[in-house]
Amino acid sequence: DFAFQKAAREVIADGAATRRLATLFRDDRWYANGSAGAALLPTFLGNH
Repeated sequence: DFAFQKAAREVIADGAATRRLATLFRDDRWYANGSAGAALLPTFLGNH
């Protein structure tokens, strides 16, 4: 889930407001089947 990786980095490392994560989770509705479809995405914070 590259969107989660980016949002987490922005909040944790770059000092963005936690509202950034709230926006990310609110936007789950754009995935096929809404939040249920988004929940199937793997969660990771790096690819190395």
